[in-house]
Amino acid sequence: MAARAGRLDQALEGVVPRAALAPGPGRVAVLGQFHAMAHDAGAGQFVAQLRALQRRRDQQSTLRRCKVPTTIICGAHDTITPPRRHALMAGLVPCSRLEVIEQAGHFMPLEAPDALNQILQNWLAQPYVLQDRQA
Repeated sequence: MAARAGRLDQALEGVVPRAALAPGPGRVAVLGQFHAMAHDAGAGQFVAQLRALQRRRDQQSTLRRCKVPTTIICGAHDTITPPRRHALMAGLVPCSRLEVIEQAGHFMPLEAPDALNQILQNWLAQPYVLQDRQA
């Protein structure tokens, strides 16, 4: 693996390509932040995170059992976990809604922090109601 061979930047580009972010002048800065964070964490952490993603179990049954208000958020330009995948998740969770941030890709907190914060504030402000799934 490139990361273990001292080529972390090359590995990062393979995992999160430029096209996974929203187009525009901010894309280069966001990729720079991503690379800086990865270098701070180190190649070992990068490899561990990739392995955790590869080994995670399918959680569709968990989503179907969810009984709390849920908002699923994604960036419109995310090619790694695209909006159609988020729509699938939202369809599995009763009483969920999908929020797509048009000006973001895979790194919503870096690309569109204000839009993301507004969605989270709206979600936190809603009443907490458990759903009776047997009705």
